[in-house]
Amino acid sequence: MTFSPLDNPVMGGLHLLTDGHWLWYSDLAHCVERCHLALVAQFIAHAQANGWAVPQLGDAELLALEAVLLGDGTDWVGHLRAGRVSRR
Repeated sequence: MTFSPLDNPVMGGLHLLTDGHWLWYSDLAHCVERCHLALVAQFIAHAQANGWAVPQLGDAELLALEAVLLGDGTDWVGHLRAGRVSRR
C-alpha cells in the first residue's frame, strides 16, 4: 500500500462562512466530495438561486449577524425585512 498526501490532504484552519442566510464551515466542499456528506435541498436551492455565488456582506449585516450568533436576541432576518439592515 502506498501513501499519498493527496489521499488525505491536511486541511488548514476552519473558517465560518455565510451568505447572509446560511452558515457553513470552509471545509464543506471537502466533506461533500470526500466524505459524501449530503446537503439539505433548501441549501442547494438557495445556492443555485444565487448563481452559486456568495454575496459580500456589509459591515451592518455582519454586525447584526454577530449579535444573533452571540445570542442577544436580535432578529437579523426581521431587521433585513424591515429595511433596518440592507444588503449591498
